[in-house]
Amino acid sequence: MGKLSEIERSLGICFKNKRLLRLALTHKSYAYEHDFKEDNERLEFLGDSILNAVISDWLYHQYPNISEGKLSKLKSTLVNRQALAFYALHHKVGDNLFIGRHEGKKIRSIPKVLADTWEALLGAVYLDQGFEKSRQLILRKLEWFISSRGHEEIIYDYKSQLQELVQSQYSVLPQYTVISSTGPDHHKIFEVEVKVRGKPFGRGKEGSKKKAEQLAAREALLKIQGRSPLNTLKENKER
Repeated sequence: MGKLSEIERSLGICFKNKRLLRLALTHKSYAYEHDFKEDNERLEFLGDSILNAVISDWLYHQYPNISEGKLSKLKSTLVNRQALAFYALHHKVGDNLFIGRHEGKKIRSIPKVLADTWEALLGAVYLDQGFEKSRQLILRKLEWFISSRGHEEIIYDYKSQLQELVQSQYSVLPQYTVISSTGPDHHKIFEVEVKVRGKPFGRGKEGSKKKAEQLAAREALLKIQGRSPLNTLKENKER
């Protein structure tokens, strides 16, 4: 029962029905090897539906004035495979997954496997604890994910906005280049420049290349549009 208790402690949830938790952690390779009738795929289907409902409701009320298209893009950022695998890794889901003996250790870190198992866990929480408990877990993880990655990077995603704008106006893609990196290896600062058709449009300086690219894209949007980037999410939320 070690795997189950470790996941319970990590999630902060004590399951009434331990079988549901074990099933959520049962990969199809383990089920096949032990001649089980069921693996975690049905729970994954259920968890995916609950996850999408909760995130959609949260976005709908959090940003009441933005379009359906932008809501869809935000949702895809928050519930894509990488994000779900990020949640799973935080709770050491891969380490506690029941897998077949012939599966290599790498399966425990495959993003798709982690994301699917996370959804299965959400399905198990729903069946065992009810919708409200599963909703609280999802929103708790959502808040943590946004704060760990940076609100602006996730919610505003200036790189995607710039790419759409540049493609529509110039039929090319923006090009990002690291023009300098300073400081020791454990605390490097990257300066990134973004160009459109070879012309510099913006620069950003941050502790990671991705964040520097976001800042460069934001500056480029300001320069191209002559106003706040797309004037969408933040303004609409504050109305």
